Amino acid sequence: MPADLNHSPILKVTIFAVHQGCVLVFDHPLAGTQFPAGTVDLDESPENAAVRELAEETGIQVDDVEYLGTTFTRREDDLAYTLETVVADDGLRIPRGYRVHVLGSDGERIRFTRRESDHSEQPPLVLSESAGLTSPQSLTRRIERHFYRAQARNAAPWSWEGDDGHVWLCHFVEINEVQAFGEQQGWLESFAPALLARSR
Repeated sequence: MPADLNHSPILKVTIFAVHQGCVLVFDHPLAGTQFPAGTVDLDESPENAAVRELAEETGIQVDDVEYLGTTFTRREDDLAYTLETVVADDGLRIPRGYRVHVLGSDGERIRFTRRESDHSEQPPLVLSESAGLTSPQSLTRRIERHFYRAQARNAAPWSWEGDDGHVWLCHFVEINEVQAFGEQQGWLESFAPALLARSR
């Protein structure tokens, strides 16, 4: 029987940039409406990671953020997160914090695949897939996510190119009208009262 996956959580952040009852979102061409979010780098504080992710994913610079809360979750599906860079059989390097599908075990190692999918199609269309083997200690199903709020200046919609090569549209939407992709809608609903109270 292979060892269980790592019990240490991957540290993640999400930041809501708000202005007058609206929240900043970006519309990814493959993954719908999202909030700036990402993985905390090693030796980086969650607060600094939130500021960095906002700048990297939308171009907005802020000096300080307000802490909203932290959630601790465990995935119950076939997905896990990389705790270190893993390499697929085709040479694809999958950095720390990326999601992979766990396919099973091969002795003491875990079989995984990294998929890029177009979620604008239903069912989602798999665009590429890279499989490999890795140590169970390099993957986790546990997520510790820190949430932050930043005050933003309203602006006309703008385009931004992400580090994945895709270009998306950034814009502000009334908090009660956002329809975010996947689990992100739940994040917003959890913190919407606080965001509305502080964004006036």
